[in-house]
Amino acid sequence: MNFIKKAGANLLSTPAGAKIEPEDLRFNGRFFGRLKRLCVPYWTRRGAWTSWLMLAAVLVLSLLMSAAYGWFGYFVKDYTEALVNRNFEPFWPLFLKSTAISVVGMFFLFTANRYLMNLLMLSWRQWLTSDIVSHYLKRRTYFEIASEQSIDNVDQRIQGEVEPFVRTVVTQPQLVMEAVMGLSIQAAILYTIAPMLIWVTIGYGALTILTTLWLYPPLIRQQFNITVAEADLRYGLLHIRDHAEIVAFYRGEHAEQKSVLARLELALRRRLVNLHYELLVMGGAFKLLDIVWALAPMLVLVPLYMSGKIQYGEIAQATMGAASILGAINTIQQFLPTMAGAAPQVVRLGQILEKYDSLDPARLAGGGDEKPHIRLYRKDGADSVRVEHVSLSTPGGEQALVRDLSFVVEAGQRWAITGRTGVGKSSLLRALAGLWDRGSGKLHMPAADETLFLPQRPYMMLGTLREQLLYPSKRDDVSDKQLQTLLERVNLGRVAELHGGFDAVQDWGRILSLGEQQRIAFVRVLVARPKFVFLDEATSAMDVRTEQLMYELLRECGATCISVGHRQSVIRFHDHALRLDGGGSWKVVAPDEAVPSEAVRTPEPLEAR
Repeated sequence: MNFIKKAGANLLSTPAGAKIEPEDLRFNGRFFGRLKRLCVPYWTRRGAWTSWLMLAAVLVLSLLMSAAYGWFGYFVKDYTEALVNRNFEPFWPLFLKSTAISVVGMFFLFTANRYLMNLLMLSWRQWLTSDIVSHYLKRRTYFEIASEQSIDNVDQRIQGEVEPFVRTVVTQPQLVMEAVMGLSIQAAILYTIAPMLIWVTIGYGALTILTTLWLYPPLIRQQFNITVAEADLRYGLLHIRDHAEIVAFYRGEHAEQKSVLARLELALRRRLVNLHYELLVMGGAFKLLDIVWALAPMLVLVPLYMSGKIQYGEIAQATMGAASILGAINTIQQFLPTMAGAAPQVVRLGQILEKYDSLDPARLAGGGDEKPHIRLYRKDGADSVRVEHVSLSTPGGEQALVRDLSFVVEAGQRWAITGRTGVGKSSLLRALAGLWDRGSGKLHMPAADETLFLPQRPYMMLGTLREQLLYPSKRDDVSDKQLQTLLERVNLGRVAELHGGFDAVQDWGRILSLGEQQRIAFVRVLVARPKFVFLDEATSAMDVRTEQLMYELLRECGATCISVGHRQSVIRFHDHALRLDGGGSWKVVAPDEAVPSEAVRTPEPLEAR
């Protein structure tokens, strides 16, 4: 395969938006700080006593399993001795007792232990996922991430990284404790048989741990690269699904296949590098250590047996103990590689919470930042929108969009914001919504609950038709009859009938045309009845008659209207206009002067359905 030839190339290359810093690839203060942020809140939350109780039960059961296994070794010694001496009278009772311990006691202890451990993991996963989603949605963290593209594949991080992170953090300490307990018990037993074997065990354990410390660091980088590449492959496939109609219009199947296969090749290439390292380097080193350990017990025990210092049954007991110690040491030495595998999960989940922390309320309100930015003030019951000396620039500051802009929109007025494409009309609307703070000046706005913004492409949430119509209002007192009346007012009277009623769950963004979706947005205005409505080309997919109907509905509900548009058919519904002329210049003009002469007047759009 072609990717095999490239297996060693570009190990640090990452998809767009995935930022890997050297500090992210080490076990350092940043790693343990993120680990603490992900772990501590769950264990210190209100009602955490149930989780502590489950954890305590898991640990107690682990100790009981280790003790039962040590007890089992004595039965193995006694019945082996009876078997060698052909003393069958005690053999069968001893054999049955050892079987009862292994089959009944240890089996039920193991089952109860794993059941409680999985309950604990499910509880933590539910809580941690809810907590990260909450932080993702608060302070508009999701919007900042999308705007800056500083964090890739957030959906994959939340859905795909929480479960393995929780599993690692819950199981590894418990497995290490089991291993240490088992190692201690078996070492104590071995000490009564062959003290020299204890020193051999300690030496082997030290050698194994040192080898692990030497070999594990490259695994962190490899696991991070694999995680990012797999997430990018998933994103590529989702991108095709989300834009299926557009891809079909362009007949872009070949280009999409090429893109997905390139992402697949990168993911396989990185897995192959990891496979080579684990099998050829780490696998070879630890296989050599296994061979050393397989020989060591026999080299110590056989001379003792030949000299008559121990019995044959003790050889069986010591051999079983040596095997248990080997398993315990392997568990301990796998702790660091396992944590290395969890490092990408800690980084990728921690980055979401760190982005939330960076968006503190002082920054959103226009304070706590040395760089100049737009200050947004909200006031309950405000009867105007005031823009004071606002200057807007592009994200990188390369271009001034508006300079020293000031105007006031009083309650009941209807303002249009016009200008050629790219002069900053939508950016100004984003600033009024609090989504854009790059620039300077002050914005005085009504409370968020008294405003509603209608984008050109309305958001269609995953849910029922009822939820679509009520979004984002928190009202639950609107009857089906009222909703039907509102639909009829925007000429969508048959939508509920055609698509299964108000409780039908559909992919509304797919089955409704853009014009229908825009009219759904106007139903939301009629439900929420905000004092101020901001429209960004919100009627672009409607015919002139329907567009006129929508603006008449806005007038009837008494909303103050601020519209972004460039078509004369929209501007004529307004009595004031703000024209942005580019290069930062602007002018308040009469509506009939709002459309720049250079603007290209496009024909009215046709409904898709």
